[in-house]
Amino acid sequence: MSATIYDSKPLAARMAEELRAEAAQFRKRHHRPARVAQLVAGHDAAAEVYSRQLVRSCRAIGLGCATLAYPFEIEEEELRAEVAALNDDANTDGVVLLLPLPAHIRQRIVTDDLRPEKDVDGLGSRNAGNLLLGFPSFIPSTADAMLAVLRDADLSVAGSNAVVVGRSNIGGKPVALVLLRQDATITICHSYTQDLASI
Repeated sequence: MSATIYDSKPLAARMAEELRAEAAQFRKRHHRPARVAQLVAGHDAAAEVYSRQLVRSCRAIGLGCATLAYPFEIEEEELRAEVAALNDDANTDGVVLLLPLPAHIRQRIVTDDLRPEKDVDGLGSRNAGNLLLGFPSFIPSTADAMLAVLRDADLSVAGSNAVVVGRSNIGGKPVALVLLRQDATITICHSYTQDLASI
């Protein structure tokens, strides 16, 4: 089987233009820019790269992006209080909780504190459950990007066998669920999969 390399740059440019127009409409209606708040607890190199990219992307399309950084030692209750404040803040439209959280903080508790309508990464149980059941939800960005590529390339995966490598809650699992909703037959591979190349 031969592979096709998909150039996503034209799609990304079109999507950025559409998002700029939506951001301008929001600003006109609400007399303020839409605003995302990202919470960072501790230092993780990959999370910091993602955080910088998120700020750049938000600025490029006209969104406000506040970075709320906390020390590694922050207590779980303090972080939950910050999430609750953002939930109640009428000027915060979405919240991104950068993972991983420090080991002493229970990720599920904090992500479930996010109001589903502000949980833009779909990390909470409500959004994840809605995705599983096929109800409207925020879809984690990796899965949403894959879906956008399939649509843009006018590719149907219905009836196809699809292999998903990875089973994380923000990557592999949502990708598999989105493909399943598109009527693909899914095989999920992970670090314990034997002879991945043969699958």
